[in-house]
Amino acid sequence: MVICSNGDTDCKSFKVHGSGIGFKGGSYKAKTFSVAASRAGSKIFQKIDKDEEFMKYSKKDTIKFILGETTRGSNKKTKAYIVTRTKIVNPKVVMIAGKEVIYKYKYHTEQLKTETESDISKMIEESQPKQMKKMKKNHKPVSVNALTKPNSKNQVILSV
Repeated sequence: MVICSNGDTDCKSFKVHGSGIGFKGGSYKAKTFSVAASRAGSKIFQKIDKDEEFMKYSKKDTIKFILGETTRGSNKKTKAYIVTRTKIVNPKVVMIAGKEVIYKYKYHTEQLKTETESDISKMIEESQPKQMKKMKKNHKPVSVNALTKPNSKNQVILSV
C-alpha cells in the first residue's frame, strides 16, 4: 500500500522512464498521473539547475518526459507529458520549517495526447545516453563456436 505525504492511503507510485535531458528515475507518490507529472516536471528542472550533468540544458524552457506507474499490482501504464517553465516577475518568498524558500519559476505540465505507445517507446529510446545507443547498434551476438575450442579427446571446453 502506497501512502501519500498527507497520510492518504489511496495513492499510487510513479517514475520517470525517460526525458528530453536524459534523466530517468525518481519516485513520485500521488493519487493521479497529473499530480505526479507536475512534481516530476519541476524536479527535472531542478536537476538542470543543480546537477552538473544536466546544466547543459539550462537554456531549455520546455521538456518532454515519460511518466510510468510503478504501483505493485497496477497495469503499469505510461503517459507522455510536456512541462514548461516560466520565470515569475515577483518571486514568492515563503517560510517553511524556519527556512526561507524563494519560488522563482512557475511550471505548467500537460499530457501529450497524440503520443501512441510506439511514440512513447521511441521517446524512451531517444532519451538514453548516446553510448548506450551505439552499444545496442553495434552489439553482435557471439556464436557458440567462437567461445569453444576442441581438445584432443574431441570434447568441447568452454573458454572464458
